[in-house]
Amino acid sequence: MNQDAGEPIKIMETRDHGLVATAKSLLDGAGIEYTVTNEFSQNVMVAGQLSAMEIIVKPKDAGAAQFILRGLMRTDETRQDDGAPPQDQPFGLRLLIALGIVAIPIILAILYALQN
Repeated sequence: MNQDAGEPIKIMETRDHGLVATAKSLLDGAGIEYTVTNEFSQNVMVAGQLSAMEIIVKPKDAGAAQFILRGLMRTDETRQDDGAPPQDQPFGLRLLIALGIVAIPIILAILYALQN
């Protein structure tokens, strides 16, 4: 796409509706006009895969939009093909974190009950 011709520029492509909603909110807040393609075609299969949504902006806003969405684009690029976030932490550590999240409120409730 040629920026001099004023053609829209694709700044983000994803299948994640949550990322698109966040990107739309950020662009709205910055006052950047955008268009989302395939936003409502989540059930349309193209070559066996869901069609990706694209956020496109005017050439004059492309730099600012890419700057604003830089963190979101990195998040989307690090996702696996199935859309799930990568498993950076070993299972044991994730299990300990989950147990801590569940156990701490229970322990605090018991301690509070014992004091009264």
